[in-house]
Amino acid sequence: MIELERRVLLKHYLDQGLTKTAIAERLGISRRTIHHWIQTGQLERDLDRERVRYKPRPPVATTLDPYKPIIRQRLETYPELTAVRLFEEVKAAGYPGCLTQLKVFVRQIRPRPSQTQPSFDAWIPRSGEHDDLIHHEHSWARATRQGGYGRQRIWHRLW
Repeated sequence: MIELERRVLLKHYLDQGLTKTAIAERLGISRRTIHHWIQTGQLERDLDRERVRYKPRPPVATTLDPYKPIIRQRLETYPELTAVRLFEEVKAAGYPGCLTQLKVFVRQIRPRPSQTQPSFDAWIPRSGEHDDLIHHEHSWARATRQGGYGRQRIWHRLW
């Protein structure tokens, strides 16, 4: 989409009779871009008032289309089936395509588990905020940033 300044300059340079190559050098854009803007009529369109609205692309037929009902039925029956296992089953049914196309489709239709975050009130208090708190020391089974195994103090509210 052309900005207003570029469009005004482009029209001005064209009216002066400059070549498209010279205009492209002055505006710092490709010659093909200038040709495209002229051929598509973008110079004549009022871009400031009119928003560009793109239509959704029409669906394109894929090699997976005849096998999608089989995949949907298998995932409804066994939602934990992997895409690799489904690929083997569909391949046995005659699917000539690749695993990647099947993985993309499975990601779109697979039922997703809920992503609930556990909520807890664990925090490290500033000095002077210890009055209503108790603490526990917990030994962790993983290494700390210092490289060794350590203990971390966890504070909990009493209320």
